[in-house]
Amino acid sequence: MECPPTFANRSESPVSGRFGVWRMTMLRRFRIASAALALAGSLSSLASVGAADLKGKFVLDGAAPASTPVTDSKAENDFPGQKLVFENFVVDPDTKGIANIAVYVRTNGVAVTPEATKAAGEKVVVDNKNGQFHPHITGLWVGKQKLSFKNSDPAAHNSNFAHAGENPLLAPNAEVPVNVAAAALIPKEVSCNIHPWMKAFIVCRDNPYIAGSGKDGSFELKNLPTGTELEIQIWHEKSGYLAAKPEWEKGRFKITLDGDKDLGEIKVDPKLFEK
Repeated sequence: MECPPTFANRSESPVSGRFGVWRMTMLRRFRIASAALALAGSLSSLASVGAADLKGKFVLDGAAPASTPVTDSKAENDFPGQKLVFENFVVDPDTKGIANIAVYVRTNGVAVTPEATKAAGEKVVVDNKNGQFHPHITGLWVGKQKLSFKNSDPAAHNSNFAHAGENPLLAPNAEVPVNVAAAALIPKEVSCNIHPWMKAFIVCRDNPYIAGSGKDGSFELKNLPTGTELEIQIWHEKSGYLAAKPEWEKGRFKITLDGDKDLGEIKVDPKLFEK
């Protein structure tokens, strides 16, 4: 450490003289060093945050219901030969897996890992295809991802998405971008007024941690941040918040991951869908 200068003139002020200059210089060096250490500590902390996956499988604890066929004349005219069904409650007859259950992080302002950012992509497309919306459950990272509606059918569709104030008419082979400005705590409906059986849901959040259960009832939230408490929301269009387990009040539970976690098979009481 540098030694303070001696005063050639004893009447010189210790604040405004050579000692004062030396003191201010050393104080600035100390502050710069402290800031550098703090930054290094923050970077080290960020580097230590890992990414982990959370998965599980929803299975109906009872007999699988039969699908409800669409008998609308529009289905017969626009999609001849197709056996269209209502998709508001889809249960696989073999596995009893429950499809289209939305699973997402409810926590606001959750840290997004680099792995999740890289995997998210810049664009999300909801397609009108074979007389249905695909996918039925879509996740949208508001502010980071762009949403568009597409029509892969030979018949015209519209995609009425009230949450964004958008209802574009889609000619065959058309694709229209829509602006979504606000996140939401529950999935928001998109529908086709031309074909009223067509419905789907978009989960608009401030993070990319959103999944919909597949045909066999399985879901996976990938690249979640480890070491931080997360509140997970479970939702289905027939039940609303889905309390699949007694302790999941309003279909929510909290979890802190230190590695990949498999919730296993989650058996769901059929009565929860009788609303």
